[in-house]
Amino acid sequence: MGAVSWRAAAMAGVTLALVGDGRGRKGCPTATEGTRTKAKAHGGRKGGNTAPKAAKASKTAKTKTGAPVGRDGSKKAVVMGMLANGATLAEVMAATHWQAHSVRGFLSTATKKQGIKIESTRNKAGERFYRIAK
Repeated sequence: MGAVSWRAAAMAGVTLALVGDGRGRKGCPTATEGTRTKAKAHGGRKGGNTAPKAAKASKTAKTKTGAPVGRDGSKKAVVMGMLANGATLAEVMAATHWQAHSVRGFLSTATKKQGIKIESTRNKAGERFYRIAK
């Protein structure tokens, strides 16, 4: 049991010595590899030598009037197009396949984050009617 076995670690190319101590075998780094830092042993994941992240590009395009619009064919673009002329909650739900609370949440977010004003009224049938205020 006192014999020493050598093998090469496949992941980092570190040579390990398997030493028998009577209680089991333990892998110990060799003297030349024992001084490596944890960051270097794991491919530099924890070092400060990483390049700074680039700034993210803006995701929303703006029209000439400053009102944000979505990508062509996106649900945001569909809803914003419908709100330009006015639409009921049921119409927006049918066009986007969203539930009522999702439509109301989108409209709330649009007013806060995109800086547009949305008017909400009831039509003659008693349905909620939304449109972008002018």
